[in-house]
Amino acid sequence: EGYLKIRKPFNSSTQYTIAGTYTETVIATDVDIYIQNGGTTTAAISNISVKESTKNNLARVDYDGSVSSLLVEPERTNLITYSEDFSSSYLNRTGSSVVGGNTSPDGTDNAYKLVEDTSTGEHKIEQGVTIVSGQGYTFSVIAKEGERSWIQLRSNQTVGNTYFNLSNGTIGTDSSTSSSIELIGNGWYRCTVSGVSGSTANTTFMYLADADGSNSYTGDGTSGLYIWGAQLEDGSYPTSYIPTDGGTVTRVKDQYSKTGISNLIGQTEGVIFLDFELQTTNLDMVMMNIYNEATPSNSMYFYLTASNILYAYCDNSGTQVAISDLVVLAQGRYKAAFSYKANDFKFYLNGGLIGVDISGTVPTCSGFRLENYFATPTYQEKTQVNHAQLYKTALSPTQLIALTTI
Repeated sequence: EGYLKIRKPFNSSTQYTIAGTYTETVIATDVDIYIQNGGTTTAAISNISVKESTKNNLARVDYDGSVSSLLVEPERTNLITYSEDFSSSYLNRTGSSVVGGNTSPDGTDNAYKLVEDTSTGEHKIEQGVTIVSGQGYTFSVIAKEGERSWIQLRSNQTVGNTYFNLSNGTIGTDSSTSSSIELIGNGWYRCTVSGVSGSTANTTFMYLADADGSNSYTGDGTSGLYIWGAQLEDGSYPTSYIPTDGGTVTRVKDQYSKTGISNLIGQTEGVIFLDFELQTTNLDMVMMNIYNEATPSNSMYFYLTASNILYAYCDNSGTQVAISDLVVLAQGRYKAAFSYKANDFKFYLNGGLIGVDISGTVPTCSGFRLENYFATPTYQEKTQVNHAQLYKTALSPTQLIALTTI
């Protein structure tokens, strides 16, 4: 007899003794990983890929296929303990089975096909999760059509119950608080439902459907669709995918800052500029600021209130300049510029002059932060940042209009 052994870190290994096709994922530390065959084993390796799973102090980038943007997100936890391994015994399957070895959006063969059986009724996969009553949650799954093009997502205590058409990226019957469908690429869509929990005992469901609003029917035993990347998170909107394999995983919040750059910041005049896309509202946060490292409250910054009003602020030892026209921002893209100079402050937004202030002094600044509230960040929410720039001199009105025009 023979065997195939995959040696892992910490002197552990996986050994296969039955003929078949296997996929193995190994997280490396600082020790070797090797594959060993023994006895009369005949084996072939079809694919090996090496990916960097984590990298500290490296900015995360959101790339849509043509434009890259800095990704700034809050701390979130994926409460689904098996986000990719839908064959796990911790998940319940009713009227269905799963078949592995399908190519997922990350390029590896770790996606599953959810296949209906021949019974009459529901064809689904589910997992129970403990949550907090009264809080907002978001349930999302990345799916691709097969013989079936409709998938229903339901989270029974988070007001999520929505049908998604994977053939054209549209939403059908929908009773969730909010929902969305986003094309990931190669036919894969991220389907999302959000709502407020009504209990602590929650179950997330993925149903096959033979039409919009129809999740109970007689299956043919072969039809199905592809699923990958399930996520349930505490929040009213989805954040980027957090993989899990046997337990919950928490991604820490993003913080970006740079100190010791006083020579790059205009100390008597300049402009701070931010091109961003607001993807949720009611945030109450400082979005970008330059500040004094010794006295962080001495700063200039953009501040978005919980009422969705954007301000341009200058604070020098408690003396403030605050400019806003009290326009409520909706979700969408904005370009904001705050030009500062002693007794000459201007705030432009999307090509228009918001307001001016002709009284105020400029603080000495030596540090820069993005999505960070002075020295101790309080609020951190999802905002797509396209550009953040500093100018060492104040710009003219014509230049400010051109800079902020969408």
